[in-house]
Amino acid sequence: MPKPWSPNYEEFKKEFEKYPIDENTILVGHSCGCAFLVRWLGETKQKIDKLILVAPWKINDKDNDEARGKFYTYEIDQTIKDRVDNIIMFTANDEKDNGKKV
Repeated sequence: MPKPWSPNYEEFKKEFEKYPIDENTILVGHSCGCAFLVRWLGETKQKIDKLILVAPWKINDKDNDEARGKFYTYEIDQTIKDRVDNIIMFTANDEKDNGKKV
C-alpha cells in the first residue's frame, strides 16, 4: 500500500480496488492494513470468505496528525461478521493493549 508509515484511506482504497474481490476472497491485513480492511469492508458491504488480521492497529498514536486521525477514526460496522465467513486475528502477548482495543 502507498506510504504505510503515513496511511491515507483514499490512497489505500484507490490502490486496493484495482484487484478483484468476491465471496471467495481471503484478505490478510497487517498493522494499519487491518484498520483499512475493516473500514473498507464496512463501507462496501463486500462479502468475502476469510479475513485474517495480523497485529491489528486502529488507534492514532501520533498527536496532532490529521491524516492518521482521518485514517483510524471511524465506527466499525458490526455487520461485517454477517458477510465474512471466517475472521481470524493474531496478536502477541507482549503487544500494547491499546493496539488490540476496538
